[in-house]
Amino acid sequence: WQVTQLAYSQIDRLLLGILVPASEVGWYAAANRIVAIPIFIPTLIVTPLFPALSRSVNQPDVLRRTIAQTLRFALLLTVPLSAGTIVISSLIPAWLGWPADFANAALPMSVLALQLPLVAAGMVLGSALMAVGRERRLSIIALVATVFNIAANLLVIPVLQANTGNGGTGAAIVTVGSEILMLIGMVVLIPKHLLDPRSVWDITRIVIASAATAIVGVTLLPVAAVLSIAAGAATYLAVVVLSRVLTTSDVRRIADLLRDRLRRR
Repeated sequence: WQVTQLAYSQIDRLLLGILVPASEVGWYAAANRIVAIPIFIPTLIVTPLFPALSRSVNQPDVLRRTIAQTLRFALLLTVPLSAGTIVISSLIPAWLGWPADFANAALPMSVLALQLPLVAAGMVLGSALMAVGRERRLSIIALVATVFNIAANLLVIPVLQANTGNGGTGAAIVTVGSEILMLIGMVVLIPKHLLDPRSVWDITRIVIASAATAIVGVTLLPVAAVLSIAAGAATYLAVVVLSRVLTTSDVRRIADLLRDRLRRR
């Protein structure tokens, strides 16, 4: 699993180094670094999940409730970050003082931002699969996704390079496609009695709230970036509270989790 994950996460840059100029590899790597920053959030949430699921492996009701709750928390925090990154991606290179040509990192960055909630959901479902003893099948999914990643990159990178002069955008598209493929495989493999149908409604409301955030952010971005970010965040918070996908008990749980994690450090 670890070897496959390493190959899966690094192969895009290796292929870019072969297929495109070095400057474009730099754009893609810079975009990847920015998108990877919020990964600590699902990691923070999922770290205690595996031992919790393992202790309850013979209690399907507890497993189902724990998986659904963790998935909701992970998506509540990562979906809006994904939307926000897409909205402000064109401004990030200038904010960080990157060279002018690194403005080309904005498009790959906005595409890669889509993978954040996919990765978060995959981490939750992957922990569940390992807890119920399906880790070998999970490794097969990762291997299939890696083969897909390599084959698709070999096809898509040259096409995007020829048409846009930015092969990193092709690598970003393939990365997101690979994450979708892996997530579909996990959903197929996980025992169906461990999936709570209400999670679909939770995910729908979170996506609607993030779409509203993106619309507000894009609308106000030409006025002022700070206003765009603040209004987008306020919109998201208002929609998730009004739609009751986020409750006061959820806020307390998240605060307790963060406080406990910081105390351990």
